[in-house]
Amino acid sequence: MTSGIDAQFGFLYQKYVYILSILTNISPNNFFLYEGKDDVDIFSNEELKHEIFVDTSENSKIFIQAKSGTIKKEELYQLIANWIDISDDNIFHNKFILYTKKSLKITDSIIDDFIAHIVKYNKEHDSNRSPKCRIYHKYFSDNNKIRSILEYIIKEVKIKQYSEKDLKRDICEIYKDKYCTDIKISKGLKDKRVFELIKEISNRIDEKIEDKKPFILDQKLWIEIIYQLKQNFSDDSFNVNVMQLKEEYKDEAMEIVKKRHSREVQQLMLVKNEEKFIIKHILNELCYKDFRNYYFSQDNITIPNIELEAKENYEEVLDEGYTTSNDIFFKTIKKSIHNDLLNKLPLHQKGCYIFLTNEDTPEDFKISWDGKNDE
Repeated sequence: MTSGIDAQFGFLYQKYVYILSILTNISPNNFFLYEGKDDVDIFSNEELKHEIFVDTSENSKIFIQAKSGTIKKEELYQLIANWIDISDDNIFHNKFILYTKKSLKITDSIIDDFIAHIVKYNKEHDSNRSPKCRIYHKYFSDNNKIRSILEYIIKEVKIKQYSEKDLKRDICEIYKDKYCTDIKISKGLKDKRVFELIKEISNRIDEKIEDKKPFILDQKLWIEIIYQLKQNFSDDSFNVNVMQLKEEYKDEAMEIVKKRHSREVQQLMLVKNEEKFIIKHILNELCYKDFRNYYFSQDNITIPNIELEAKENYEEVLDEGYTTSNDIFFKTIKKSIHNDLLNKLPLHQKGCYIFLTNEDTPEDFKISWDGKNDE
């Protein structure tokens, strides 16, 4: 069971590395190959017919390995042998990147041991099918040549220590900076675009893997994906998928409730000191905030009107003589807010009432479930 889980995390780690590699290397001439001769290969149009890797204007390929677990000596030597093998005679123009979750240093001290390892391997395996055998037959007759190759790789390899969280953070920051400049209103839309980007590319990779083929992305396909995401998530419309919103905000709601510092949580505790109940209504508030951020940023006068009506509904409940926190809360949130924007969004309506218990809500709009509004 553990090995299966580890494998899934390994695949996720590779996908994040792949997407980050696209974001940092995209250009008209570059193609990005997932699970080719290396985990991630970037190659030029001219070399596509050979089904190999990354080319820049300097005619260099970029080979990228993603290792989410501990890299043992045997695995490291296999990786170096692979890089030498797939580089052919162009190795001194190539670039090598290793993403790893664990700290790792590669120094010249491994050269003699690596050479001895390859020699021993070839004595035990008489075959040209393995990269270790191929590089042995091609380079090991010239001791100076193989040493110079190893020295070059050790000098040029870039080791990047990243966790899944680090990779996702950089993907989010770069993508939002480069491809979300059109979004001026709702910050949540940027997050949705990033989420959908990762999902889209991941799904395309999985489809190819099922067919036992590598996935190749070029700038044309990248632009198509970017354009589609722009069309689906823009400031032009506010599309509500309640289930998706609740899923996206679930962790944030749980964290808010866990800290128990916010006024909304303390007010809900007066009604019912039960975590499940509080999380449910904090989720409603976060959904309303998403809606509010979208329209309020457009200087839409509807938002103050919505919150004014919500406050009046609350005061009606107090005027009706209800005094317990439980009665005040449930009688208030059952009252409809008559607004075209909110008529079909009952969770957002309830969230509006919770929002009015926020510490930062203006005093004229602030409400309390104990009926005291002088805080």
